[in-house]
Formats: sequence, C-alpha cells, structure tokens
Amino acid sequence: MSRSRRFLFLMLVIWAALFVQSSFFESPEFRIWDTIRDDETHRFASNQRIEMQEVGDLGRSSWVRSLQVPRDVVFTTDRWGLRNPIEIEHPRVVVLGDSYVAGSSITDRETVTVAMSRELREPIYNFAVQSVDVPALFLRDSRFAETPPEIVIWAPVARRIRPRPLSFPAANADSASPFERSLLAIRRAGEALEAFEDRLNRDNGLTHWARYLYNGLQHRWFGNPNLIDTPEGLFLALGLEDQGLTASAEEREVEAVIAMVQAFSAFLAKHGVHLIYCPLPESGTIYPEFFPEEAREALAAPSFLDRLIDGSRAQGVQVVDLRPVFRANKSPYLYQPDDSHWNPRGISLAADVLAEAVRGFDTRRITSAAIEQPK
Repeated sequence: MSRSRRFLFLMLVIWAALFVQSSFFESPEFRIWDTIRDDETHRFASNQRIEMQEVGDLGRSSWVRSLQVPRDVVFTTDRWGLRNPIEIEHPRVVVLGDSYVAGSSITDRETVTVAMSRELREPIYNFAVQSVDVPALFLRDSRFAETPPEIVIWAPVARRIRPRPLSFPAANADSASPFERSLLAIRRAGEALEAFEDRLNRDNGLTHWARYLYNGLQHRWFGNPNLIDTPEGLFLALGLEDQGLTASAEEREVEAVIAMVQAFSAFLAKHGVHLIYCPLPESGTIYPEFFPEEAREALAAPSFLDRLIDGSRAQGVQVVDLRPVFRANKSPYLYQPDDSHWNPRGISLAADVLAEAVRGFDTRRITSAAIEQPK
C-alpha cells in the first residue's frame, strides 16, 4: 500500500472512531420533552423530575449559537405520564392540548395549567400530548370514564388543527390485508430511519460541530429568513405559511373541523361534561406587521380561525378567543425569542382568560340550578 493510501486509510479510521465515539457520548441539547416522550402512548415517561438547560425549538433548528436563548427548565410528570408537578386525583377541570399546554421550553411553575391553578385556587389537570388526537386519547383514559371532570378545556394550537376521528380503531393486525400490513411495515421502517437521522443530527458531536459552523457562517453572510424585527429586538418566528395562515379555511377543511368540535362537545355533554374550546392563535395572527409585506399579502381572509370560531359558536359550543386579549396586550412581546411558543407573559394572559371562562360557566350553572329549584 502506498504512503498516500495508508495516510487516507488512517484518517478514515480516525474519523470513523471519532464519529462512533461522539454518537454515544453526546446528550441531546434540545429539550426535555424529546428525551422522555413515548411515541407509542404519545405521553411522557411517568414519575419523572428532570432538570435541564433547554433552547427553543426555533433556536435549535437554526443551529446558530447567537440565536439560541438557553433557559433552565424543570419538567415533572405524574404516574400517568403527563406533565403535572403534583398528583391530581379526580380533577374538576382538565385541559387538553399539545406543546403549548404541556409547556415547551418553560419550567413547571410557568405552565398554563399551573397558572390557572393559582388563579382558580384549585388543581387543574394538564392532559397535553404530542398528538393531534388528544380528544381520542382523553376519551380512552379509563380514569375519566369512571370519574368524569366537570369541565374540559380543549386548547390546540391553530396550525395543528385538522379534522380527526374522536376514537381510535381497534388495532388488530390479523384483520388487516397483506397490502395494509405492507404499508404499515414501510411506514415503521420510515419512522425508524427518521429517528436514526434525528439522532445523528441531534446527538452526534461531529455533526453538531459541522452544523453550527455551516449555519453560523450562513447566518453571518445571508441572515436568517425566520428572524422578525420587533421594537424589542430580533426574534425567531415561523413563517406565515408554516403557521398555516396563508391557506384558506376551505383548504384546511374548516367545516369538517367544526363538525368534529361539535361532536366532541355533544359527546361530553351526554356524560355531564362541559367543553370550552380555545383554538390558540399563532404569532403571525397577533403580530402580522412584523413579517415581510409580500408574506402578509398572502394571508387568507377571512382566516381559518375566523371561520372556525364563528362556526363552532353557531353550533352551540362555548369558544374562548384569545386574539382580542393578546392584541390588546401586544407589548411586551408574547412569544419566546427563539421558540414558536408563548413566553410566561403570554401564558399568564391565556390562563387569566381561561380561568374567567371557568368562573363564568360555574356562575351560569349555579344560577340555572337556583332558578330550576321548585318553589
């Protein structure tokens, strides 16, 4: 073997050894949510209390150190694998949602349910998972079938709202056709490949170094398309298209979504449970002026939220619209500087409005019961 080939071979061996070593000794730097999430149940590992320094989801995806804002986070789960710092048996109020309700990149004491608990002076149960099927997951939970809450608040972020079934089909592999089993196998293989790729991108030290170098130079030379210029500084935000704000209500199947919300409300009502529906607005809905003019020109009008809120109310569903309160309290900024989610101030505003909706329902119920009592 020639000297040059021996040198190349030696470099290849060294690089491979470093790559393998870094794959197993680098821990994720993103957020606790990802380290304890269970993809089978869509919940988290149970009975956990983890402390970690996190960065926001947009800061992580930027791979630019100067755009990341580290924060210290405590993330606690109950024995059911849901983010509740204390065990809550037989809650009166349950909040269903996704990462906004669970609390992305915020510590335990700052979640919307903990803030509501302080406001209402009672424990509010956090039933938030990384799934658009959260109503179906809630309906499958035997705890709430046996002891239903009085109030369910469903608060999905707007961009993840889509028509979904309210129950899961029974998983029976024997009844599936060979073609369906083949599709399932292909999908699982694809999911495994995506998980492997994500691990390489997130957990591998050599990949970290290369991505931070490349994206740092790109940001310095060309900027970042997700940066918006606010009076309080430069913040990262998803583009208006990624927030789902440029698609029409018809494209997003708004009538099917309204039917789903009404069906969920009616089902709960039959079991003595009142639904408060609160679709959560995107940052582009509250701050369109901070986004490029050409992007604003593509905004759908009327918006998906306009149609969804009006249509759900027309079906008799109680809907909480956070947009007026958020727009009236726009400054200081309500979202995290490197994350698509609310900051503690935005959460506090949302918690106040939802707590008031709970009080309003309680007052109406008490008044109605007093009127119906025989003289």
